[in-house]
Amino acid sequence: TALSRLESFDEDAEVRNAAIDCIGELVGSFGGSLGAQASNATKLLVDRLALEMARLSAVKAICHIAAGPHGKVLEPYSSEISRNLVPMISSPERALCTEALDTVTALSGSIPMELREEILKSSAVLVSEDDLRLSTSALRAATALLVATGPPLVPRIAESAWPKAMLLSRSVFVHGAAQEALLSLLRALLVLDQAPLNQNTLEQMLWQSAADDAAPAAARSESLAKSIRVVFETQSSGKRTETITTLCKAVDRGSGGTLLSLACITELAGEKLIPSGALCELVQESLLGAIMTATEEAKKLASVALGALMWYDSKSLCCVVDLVKNEPANRYLLLFALKESILRSSSNDAARFMPEAVSVFLTVNDSPLGSSSPSGGAAPAPENATENSDTTANGSGAEISSGAESIRSVTSESIGLLVRLAPDAMLSSLDASLGMEKESARVLRASLVKHAVTSGNAGEAARVALAPRMPALVELVSDSAPSVRQHALTSLNVVMNVDYSMLCASEEVLISSMVRETVLNQNLVRTVNLGPFQFKEDDGLELRKAAYQCLISMISIAPGRLDATAVADCVVRGLGDSADVRSLANSCIISLAAQPSIHERFAASTEAVVGALRTVMSQKPKANAVRQEVEQHEDAVRACLVSAKALAGVPQVAAHPSFVAFVEDVIMSHDKHAELYANLQTESAPGGADSAASLERKLTSDRVKMSDL
Repeated sequence: TALSRLESFDEDAEVRNAAIDCIGELVGSFGGSLGAQASNATKLLVDRLALEMARLSAVKAICHIAAGPHGKVLEPYSSEISRNLVPMISSPERALCTEALDTVTALSGSIPMELREEILKSSAVLVSEDDLRLSTSALRAATALLVATGPPLVPRIAESAWPKAMLLSRSVFVHGAAQEALLSLLRALLVLDQAPLNQNTLEQMLWQSAADDAAPAAARSESLAKSIRVVFETQSSGKRTETITTLCKAVDRGSGGTLLSLACITELAGEKLIPSGALCELVQESLLGAIMTATEEAKKLASVALGALMWYDSKSLCCVVDLVKNEPANRYLLLFALKESILRSSSNDAARFMPEAVSVFLTVNDSPLGSSSPSGGAAPAPENATENSDTTANGSGAEISSGAESIRSVTSESIGLLVRLAPDAMLSSLDASLGMEKESARVLRASLVKHAVTSGNAGEAARVALAPRMPALVELVSDSAPSVRQHALTSLNVVMNVDYSMLCASEEVLISSMVRETVLNQNLVRTVNLGPFQFKEDDGLELRKAAYQCLISMISIAPGRLDATAVADCVVRGLGDSADVRSLANSCIISLAAQPSIHERFAASTEAVVGALRTVMSQKPKANAVRQEVEQHEDAVRACLVSAKALAGVPQVAAHPSFVAFVEDVIMSHDKHAELYANLQTESAPGGADSAASLERKLTSDRVKMSDL
């Protein structure tokens, strides 16, 4: 049937193309077993390459056959196919050009020699960062032709494809398939090792490219380092030693090539290409020196490279652990290197970090890095939280420094990753050595969970081991220290989104604690004196944001478990809070509108929610407001319009008198508000979450229209 459809010239173009697709699948799957029909079908496909309306479908079908196990059926027609491919590669039709290049890759060995150079020349023109998909296909075609032809094609590659590939290698946009295609071409050239692109020449060109490139140093280093690593893989043992020594010298000198040298060391260590022993010690010494003395950018890259080295070199690991333990200087970067090493490890490698590295992490976490928030009272109860009792501080020593916070953050992440790798062993070790007396220990227990829990088979063991510990984590939301409560809520939010069933046993306590923490606690607001000026510092802001983020997740995941009235109260409080919290409160409204099961219960609080929206939209910036304050007000108005449009999709709310009055009095009576509100595109079905998200995107694009509000 498909053949008859294809043979007919009277068929509709859509039917004919469908027949071509069908024949391509059949021949590609069964090949010669179709007998004479396979030959007839292939001949028809080749003939259709000359028809403009059918050639795209035909070349796709031929490419599918050529790339499959039955590509030999195309051999009698390889010359005719190749001649048809040449003009397609130069076609302005992108899809046709891409399919033609992919067909060249699949048929490279059977393309006539006289056409290979012409195809290569046409393909090389297409290599550009402007279209990475097309560049990927062009580079793959050039590589396939080079492998099929051998040394005779190297000079043509040097004239056409390789200069374009070198330009592409310096692009900051090259990654993924495009980068792998570029590296494949480089590998093919290195294997052939033929002038004018032999191994030495290619290596020199790459290093010269680094010196000539005008792109930001850090951005270009990674791509070039991958190419240099491919060159390194083909070098002899002696040449490899020379290359590593050269890289270390560049790092030691702190010259312009430091960043590229560090990126190269990271690539080599990541593939375990730096042998343990004297060379590892040399590299380690250079990296530690860079961490101590280099620029900030180079220090970070050196830390990443050191982590890659420690991944497999035990001596480097022991050295860094000792440095963290005994020398506070550059502790964060050394801990970051340990974390990088853990990230590269598998469950079989986890034992390398126990007990020494784990002990160091715990010791650092308990170090006196500064005091926590000045208000260390018990978790606030809603009825007591609104008391106006600001505390006064002089601003010095009232908070943990950002550096200290970063150290504890990387410590928490490292331990969490180790729990993911070896949950039973790590949790047993933590139980034995990590108490609950110190605030820092409780923060660590609360925060490591978000790094340990992950979805999929890779995280199953950790989820099983952590599930019985969830009630204890929920209890930390009622801890006396605000920082502990914040980290506990953040981890619970992650757990909620990965596997909500882990929290079922503690659901009621979690919900009540989450709602409680949305209340502004004035005990966590302090006045900071800076000379003649004063400002309010809200140490509970991050805690409230974490609570609202949990609430948003709960609305999406288990709306039926929530008290709609309590949620509405949270929304009303949030709309009257700071800008960050107000944004989250609007997100709560959008999430509620997307859950039909809660609409009827939520509608009972329509008047309170609408009143809060009315208050926000009725506010105006001060006459002497700076640009930032004006933009903040505009953002608040846009967010309220998004919420209003989402609520309009809830029938019980849309019909409520207070909502109708709000739309008429506040939105439609204001020209700019009305225009933006009318432009919001929503689905006709009530409570569409996707529609609410599209509203917010639309409003963002209309920001300029708010300039005169």
